[in-house]
Amino acid sequence: MAAKRHHVIIRACAYGIAYLCLCLFVACAQETPSPRPATDSGALSVQIVWPELPENDNPQQGFRGLGNACEAYGVATVVFTIYDAQANQLVNESFACDLGYAEVNGIPAGEGRSLEVVAESANGVTRYGGQMQNITISANTITPLGNLALQNYPVDAGSIQIANATPNAITEIYVSTCDCNNWGENMTTEPIEAYASSNLVYFPPGCYDVRICDEYSNCSEGYDYQVYTDIPLTITHSPSN
Repeated sequence: MAAKRHHVIIRACAYGIAYLCLCLFVACAQETPSPRPATDSGALSVQIVWPELPENDNPQQGFRGLGNACEAYGVATVVFTIYDAQANQLVNESFACDLGYAEVNGIPAGEGRSLEVVAESANGVTRYGGQMQNITISANTITPLGNLALQNYPVDAGSIQIANATPNAITEIYVSTCDCNNWGENMTTEPIEAYASSNLVYFPPGCYDVRICDEYSNCSEGYDYQVYTDIPLTITHSPSN
């Protein structure tokens, strides 16, 4: 783990958490309720609608060249939780992001049900979330709920994007808070090719230092970058850095 040259304070590093925009259809809605085995429970289906963002504005866990894999965007799991009218949890089911569909079964029939959906990273950090209220579940049927638009989490994050102005691929990016005395882990999940830009990676507002290295171990360091809420910060790695 490389040490930062100009800091001597030893403090736990605070790393930003990155947050995706992809098309995931969960539990393809059916036109009419489908027959189920005779029980006192039912099921629901819902189509998830993700926020519309530019292609290079796909938050996730680390810097990468632009792509469209579920894992690269930072969502590994979509979690569905059903509650009754008294906010008691009835059902909790998780589905892999790349599954592309899901159906929530075994929901006790009744009125006043609510649905909470969260999209999580591999380490359990919520990227998106949404809710639906006043749902009626009928026994032995699948209840189609239509579209559920998810919201970005967190809403108070800033972001960093890396622009590669060199003929070499970037293979290492380190981001740490200004009061941390080491660089921590490499945040690059995929190389950023020559003259290309990374996705946006989200961090809490604050002061950050950044170290960037290419495939031939040519590195540049920048200090005291300020990350502000909703204002993207672009850092350019160039031969003169």
